[in-house]
Amino acid sequence: MSCFTRKIYTKKIEPYINKNLIKVIVGQRRTGKSYFLLQIIDLIKEKFKDANIVYINKEDLEFEHIQNYSCKLV
Repeated sequence: MSCFTRKIYTKKIEPYINKNLIKVIVGQRRTGKSYFLLQIIDLIKEKFKDANIVYINKEDLEFEHIQNYSCKLV
């Protein structure tokens, strides 16, 4: 993970964690959205020890078989 934590953005999104609300992270390519998402995942794991989180990196060839929502993870 990146050693650069985005504390301002993390503080802004923290009140919405565990709320029934869709969160969207947008930005230009290669600006750190994926690393920010990983930081949010770490934050969720700290607050909710029993959280079930699935992170799929579509650039990883291990997941190339996933083409749509109905694919099964093995």
